[in-house]
Amino acid sequence: SSGNVLNFLQSDTTIKFLFASPRLLSNGKATAKTSVNMSSFVPTTSIIAFVRISNTDSTAVLKTGTSADGITIPAGLYTTDANNSNYLDHPWNSSQAMTYNFTSAPTGGAYIDVFGYTYRR
Repeated sequence: SSGNVLNFLQSDTTIKFLFASPRLLSNGKATAKTSVNMSSFVPTTSIIAFVRISNTDSTAVLKTGTSADGITIPAGLYTTDANNSNYLDHPWNSSQAMTYNFTSAPTGGAYIDVFGYTYRR
């Protein structure tokens, strides 16, 4: 992590950021399962991120998951349809990374913003 202390609210083991959400992925175009690392914004004890996943493509479906999910392409843990966004609690692997991929070559892009996380005690 960066070592910066950013403004947040805490409830039990959940942290919600009180600032402009960090963008983890901007205009991603991968059609193969590709890793997105969150370790700059979350501690090593974190296990789930609250994220917004946006798909700006007009036809391609966006899939997200983790390298540890055991799911092969084109399946994923979560699906974001064309021209849509999802806000969800998304798991990641032990390296604080998640994966994404489009089901076909996109003309738009994938965007992932993190709004907070849950951690282990």
